[in-house]
Amino acid sequence: MVVEEALWTWERALPLKYVLVSEEWDGELIVWARCAEADGLFVESAPRRKRVTLVGCAPTGRLLKAAECARRRSGRPVDLGALGLVVDYPVPGADPEGDPYYAYNDDHWELLAPVLVGCGPSSVDASLFDLVVEGEVDGPVWRGEPANAEWRLFNGAGGGSLGECRRVEGLYGNRPFPASQPMQLIGCEPGERLLHRLVRPRGDGDRATLLAVDRTGRVMRRQEHMPLRVVASRPSALGGALVDLWLAEGPAVRPVPAARPVWDTWFEGPPTEPGAWAAFASEGRAE
Repeated sequence: MVVEEALWTWERALPLKYVLVSEEWDGELIVWARCAEADGLFVESAPRRKRVTLVGCAPTGRLLKAAECARRRSGRPVDLGALGLVVDYPVPGADPEGDPYYAYNDDHWELLAPVLVGCGPSSVDASLFDLVVEGEVDGPVWRGEPANAEWRLFNGAGGGSLGECRRVEGLYGNRPFPASQPMQLIGCEPGERLLHRLVRPRGDGDRATLLAVDRTGRVMRRQEHMPLRVVASRPSALGGALVDLWLAEGPAVRPVPAARPVWDTWFEGPPTEPGAWAAFASEGRAE
């Protein structure tokens, strides 16, 4: 069964809004539960802006001009437009003599809407700069900082060179998103696998996908890679042999509260009135 093409239903008077599914290695689709509602799905997005320091930087082009401007303006922020960063580092245990092409890895980062907030002589070499930059960071934040790396700066992703630096403090090791918060599924009709799990709880959890469906059962949205770790359950106040489930974690990335009115509107089917999007806030319009 192709998830996006299925029409999800249940034999109840309550509207079906969510379906919790996963797929086995052989393509078998497991339906863990059908649910009437979800609490804690819509949350404010976590701030992704952070402050990093380009240590021992030899800037060129517009980055050099920005550094000079920052020094003249005594710390007043200077807009950088876009800033890309490539970190080249040797693969641990690799033999450059044996296979030099595969002896190196590279991490690609982007600092979106960056501003230069500090500039001064470098602590590692007075002929270089230490540049303090704030921006929205996008990159492999789950890794630790590589050793013996080369740090190269670019005019955005794929742009021209803006120089090099010795390292970037504050870049690696910090996730832009906090740990995923718990959430509740309300009025659930458990599938066979979930009933078995509720009787015999396990410490680990399968990865599930939460499907949001409209009144006809058509899939509107999918939230993937959600750990299925049920920490509590009880008979639902909605009755009808339904249960409420408390999950230790919800999706790592969730829709913002401004998206909920849009989901509610589309639950009734795709809008047909021209200009209906104008009633929503900017984040709702984007959704």
